[in-house]
Amino acid sequence: MVEQVPDESPVIALARASDRADLLVVGSRGLGGFLGLALGSVSHHLLQFSQCPLAVIPPRPENIAA
Repeated sequence: MVEQVPDESPVIALARASDRADLLVVGSRGLGGFLGLALGSVSHHLLQFSQCPLAVIPPRPENIAA
Protein backbone atom coordinates (compact mmCIF):
# COMPACT_ATOMS: atom_id res chain seq x y z
CA MET A 1 0.00 0.00 0.00
CA VAL A 2 1.28 3.45 -0.92
CA GLU A 3 0.64 6.30 1.49
CA GLN A 4 -0.12 9.73 0.14
CA VAL A 5 -0.40 12.94 2.13
CA PRO A 6 -2.41 15.44 0.08
CA ASP A 7 -1.72 19.14 0.39
CA GLU A 8 -5.33 20.25 -0.15
CA SER A 9 -8.61 20.47 1.69
CA PRO A 10 -10.14 17.22 2.96
CA VAL A 11 -13.16 17.65 0.67
CA ILE A 12 -11.01 18.01 -2.46
CA ALA A 13 -8.64 15.20 -1.50
CA LEU A 14 -11.46 12.76 -0.68
CA ALA A 15 -13.52 13.72 -3.73
CA ARG A 16 -10.49 13.06 -5.96
CA ALA A 17 -9.80 9.74 -4.24
CA SER A 18 -13.45 8.73 -4.65
CA ASP A 19 -13.06 8.35 -8.42
CA ARG A 20 -10.97 5.21 -7.86
CA ALA A 21 -12.78 3.86 -4.79
CA ASP A 22 -15.66 1.44 -4.35
CA LEU A 23 -16.89 3.11 -1.17
CA LEU A 24 -15.95 6.29 0.71
CA VAL A 25 -16.48 6.12 4.49
CA VAL A 26 -16.38 9.29 6.60
CA GLY A 27 -17.41 10.15 10.13
CA SER A 28 -19.98 12.76 11.06
CA ARG A 29 -19.00 15.31 13.69
CA GLY A 30 -21.86 17.70 13.07
CA LEU A 31 -20.58 20.70 15.01
CA GLY A 32 -22.45 23.59 13.46
CA GLY A 33 -25.99 24.74 12.80
CA PHE A 34 -29.07 22.68 11.99
CA LEU A 35 -27.43 20.73 9.17
CA GLY A 36 -24.51 20.11 11.50
CA LEU A 37 -26.82 18.12 13.75
CA ALA A 38 -26.85 15.40 11.11
CA LEU A 39 -23.69 15.88 9.04
CA GLY A 40 -20.35 17.59 9.32
CA SER A 41 -19.30 20.03 6.61
CA VAL A 42 -16.93 17.56 4.93
CA SER A 43 -19.52 14.78 4.72
CA HIS A 44 -22.13 17.28 3.51
CA HIS A 45 -19.88 18.43 0.66
CA LEU A 46 -18.90 14.87 -0.22
CA LEU A 47 -22.57 14.01 -0.71
CA GLN A 48 -22.40 16.40 -3.67
CA PHE A 49 -18.94 15.63 -5.05
CA SER A 50 -18.15 11.97 -4.33
CA GLN A 51 -17.80 9.78 -7.43
CA CYS A 52 -18.64 6.58 -5.52
CA PRO A 53 -21.12 5.56 -2.82
CA LEU A 54 -20.64 7.42 0.47
CA ALA A 55 -21.22 6.05 3.98
CA VAL A 56 -21.47 8.66 6.74
CA ILE A 57 -20.97 7.04 10.14
CA PRO A 58 -22.33 8.91 13.19
CA PRO A 59 -20.31 9.07 16.42
CA ARG A 60 -20.98 6.59 19.17
CA PRO A 61 -23.36 8.00 21.80
CA GLU A 62 -20.63 7.96 24.48
CA ASN A 63 -18.42 10.14 22.22
CA ILE A 64 -21.00 12.92 21.78
CA ALA A 65 -20.38 16.00 23.90
CA ALA A 66 -23.36 16.98 26.01
